[in-house]
Amino acid sequence: MFGRMDKQEIWDARVRSWQASGKSLSEFSRDREFTASGLSYWVRRLGAREPAPRSAKSVRLARVVRTERTDLPSVASAPAPTACLVVEAGPLRVQVPGDIEVVRLQAVLMAIGCASKAVQV
Repeated sequence: MFGRMDKQEIWDARVRSWQASGKSLSEFSRDREFTASGLSYWVRRLGAREPAPRSAKSVRLARVVRTERTDLPSVASAPAPTACLVVEAGPLRVQVPGDIEVVRLQAVLMAIGCASKAVQV
């Protein structure tokens, strides 16, 4: 049986090999002398980070800021300024009403994501 430090060194080497492989825990552990759950335990214990899967889409973030609508045209019958959301993705900036329905906000975010990719290409 090996000592505590030896065991940690062995698992550290396994975790580094797994990270370099780009494979999932299951794929890397298949046909080896350890299980995916054992490797997962040591990944957490050693504070290692799981690499993003090769086939995973990158996640792009948009900055959303709640602000007052002050840029609306001045109309005598216009209601008082209401809260709105400002969504920024890359060079794009879109203001939407703060009380927008979730379904509509999802559609706006999807459109911004598509437009942002087109602008950056």
